[in-house]
Amino acid sequence: MELTKTDKVLKDNIISLRKKYKVNQITLAHELGVGRDAIIKLENGTRRLSINELIKLSDFFKVPITDLIGVSKITEQRKYATPIETDLARMIMLATTYHDIPISSKDRERFWGYLDGYFANKY
Repeated sequence: MELTKTDKVLKDNIISLRKKYKVNQITLAHELGVGRDAIIKLENGTRRLSINELIKLSDFFKVPITDLIGVSKITEQRKYATPIETDLARMIMLATTYHDIPISSKDRERFWGYLDGYFANKY
């Protein structure tokens, strides 16, 4: 499985939060309703979280999903990050399906590229 930037940020944030709050893999697995092996795979980058697991993780650590997946950093890095762009970034980064077709992290990154290219050429 190829990791995207979002996958890497999420993986690093899980490890960081777990260490910060001294939560072991077994406890986190229990909170997410998965086995310890699932947490090991998440931290190794060989498994992705489902949206339900992401919500549980956010609730458990009391951290917004947008921070977990790095949307805050993405919007800060953009030159003209307006409130509308920030909201759009959050919606795109949280999208999991479109007409029942799964949307991957790589798909979301490509979509941003299309938007940037479209508007760069429009004006």
